[in-house]
Amino acid sequence: MEVLRKKYLEKLNKLKAVDLIKVITGIRRCGKTTLLLQFIEELKKEYKQEQIIYINFDDKENRHLLNINELEKFLDSKISRDKQMFLFCDEIQNVIGFEELILSYYSVNKNVDIYLTGSNSHMISNQIATKFTGREINIKVLPLSFMEFYELHNGNENNKYEVFNKYVKSGAFPIISNFLDENELVENTLTNIIDTILLRDLIPHFKIKNIPLLKKILTFVMENIGNQFSVINVVTYLKNNNIENTSVHTIENYLDAIVQCFLIIKIERLDIKGLKILKKYYKFFAIDLKLRNILCNKNFDQDRGRCLENIILLNLYNKFNKINVGTYYYNDNGKMKILECDFVCQNNSDKVFIQICDDILLSSVYDREINILHKIKNGRKILINNSRINQIVDGVEIIDIVDFLLKGTI
Repeated sequence: MEVLRKKYLEKLNKLKAVDLIKVITGIRRCGKTTLLLQFIEELKKEYKQEQIIYINFDDKENRHLLNINELEKFLDSKISRDKQMFLFCDEIQNVIGFEELILSYYSVNKNVDIYLTGSNSHMISNQIATKFTGREINIKVLPLSFMEFYELHNGNENNKYEVFNKYVKSGAFPIISNFLDENELVENTLTNIIDTILLRDLIPHFKIKNIPLLKKILTFVMENIGNQFSVINVVTYLKNNNIENTSVHTIENYLDAIVQCFLIIKIERLDIKGLKILKKYYKFFAIDLKLRNILCNKNFDQDRGRCLENIILLNLYNKFNKINVGTYYYNDNGKMKILECDFVCQNNSDKVFIQICDDILLSSVYDREINILHKIKNGRKILINNSRINQIVDGVEIIDIVDFLLKGTI
């Protein structure tokens, strides 16, 4: 089974005429190759086959092209200077020294539209950013959104909640969509993805020396998705597990490596009134819930609230230029108090304030979650719930989570 990655295809089509190298990144097995092939099929409606060059550097038939000189000879034989050309290099990080070669084609052959994909964190490292110096644009691909999952599994108005339950419990990697009900196979597949990321991407690229420490930090982060986070939390956790003398610098480097390998997403905290980023505290979210639950030996029902928050974050991630956790300070009879907004989303000057609530039928929960939205005066305010309620109350849009996830736009 395969689903059209419509949002990404729409983005690629918009970028088609833009004079930048398109760098498509994402966690392993999230569907980058499928996306490229789908885009190529669209291009074939307008361009001839000989104008499109596609190379998958993971394919054993292309092993000779891993040599930079052989690759240059091959491309020179295929690229025409008198017509529009499209060059797709899939898993380009396998070619040592690819940056200089790609830049030479970009600089000299202005008729060549270049697309690169890679799972390895090298694709977003300082090294490639320095060498491309602003001549690239990054398109980050996530595993399937709920809307894509819904389409793939024949979702409709009658079964949408059943499909949603499958989504939150089975995860969103396209590869597992063919065997969702075979839990052992799902877990083995996702475990293999985790091991591959650690062994082929994270550990060698970042030269990780203390692998047991890396795994403990990764597990701790995954266990604490949606929680307020700081490096001090990790230090305390390690000490409680009899791991002493680990520097803050090492922990920060390991956390950054985990982010760059697409296993987690870091969301910084924003002072809603002062509009300043609060660097000390932030939150992490998992790139996929099933993958996270395997790492932590948990299931969705054990911490539903934070899992729902994670799902919403993934839904918002490619829709907004900025996403932060919101902090609202206010004076209550001389005492400074703090409220938190789950997400403050911004596209230019437009702001959307979002709260997520598992069960708003409990009045105490409802009052707590909506309190901050009532205090915010400017911007759109949304309370997402898992109680199947849709209504507007005092300017706050209360939206059922499944209905929210099935909206094409916010």
